Amino acid sequence: MRVQPIILLLLLIFASSCSQKQEDENLPPTSSYSVISVTNGGSIQGIVRLAGERPSIMMIETQKDQDVCGASHRNPAAIGNDSGIAGCIVGIEHISQGKAFLLVRHSLDQKGCDFLPHVQIIPVGAMMTVSNSDEVLHNYHIRKGDQTVSNEAQPEGSPDREVQIKTAGLLSVACDVHPWMKGFVFAAENPYYAITDSTGSFTISDIPGGDYTLTLWRDNWNIEEVKDNNGRIGSYKWGPDITKKQQIHVEAGKITPVIFSLP
Repeated sequence: MRVQPIILLLLLIFASSCSQKQEDENLPPTSSYSVISVTNGGSIQGIVRLAGERPSIMMIETQKDQDVCGASHRNPAAIGNDSGIAGCIVGIEHISQGKAFLLVRHSLDQKGCDFLPHVQIIPVGAMMTVSNSDEVLHNYHIRKGDQTVSNEAQPEGSPDREVQIKTAGLLSVACDVHPWMKGFVFAAENPYYAITDSTGSFTISDIPGGDYTLTLWRDNWNIEEVKDNNGRIGSYKWGPDITKKQQIHVEAGKITPVIFSLP
């Protein structure tokens, strides 16, 4: 009779160990970034604005699975009607220590023949749930530059997939079935990154005082529909990604204002 409680205790310890191991596998590596207690940290408050004329290419033809995707589709890189530019990734490059990552659940849905969200930030090593909400075949083809990180078909009604994002940096996501579909996952090695909202604004907080390089990335909204001799669209060609940098100084307990102008 005394054996049963011991066995039960061992099972509980084993289950707890497995659970902790699973949680640890979701954490980003600490080799290049150390978590410290940040007291009286500074912050960056900024805005990304459009300089020049507003592009007019908001809608594109689809010519594929129109019963699900529609005959035309919103350019996934299009910008809104205000002067602020949403969907920019802004962050501090090569910061060695600071606050901890905020661990949340990350997901990517293929819905309305779009990747949603179009842009997201994930800690390196975190898990991402990929789903297909459309009644049509999709695939998620994740690349780092020209190198494939993951590529898997996801037919309609198929279960969600769990993908661990182990490769740091900007990853592109494409559907080879519907070539206008694209998304981006930025695998961050530190938590000091943000995505601009619908007004082009962003905030990065709890930063140790010091001098930093602030980087900006945005996918280009200019697009060319590449057609064959019969007028069929074979591919979509967007302009090169937009990148910018600023050198900034963050003072403890104070706000550093930043303005970026694109393109």
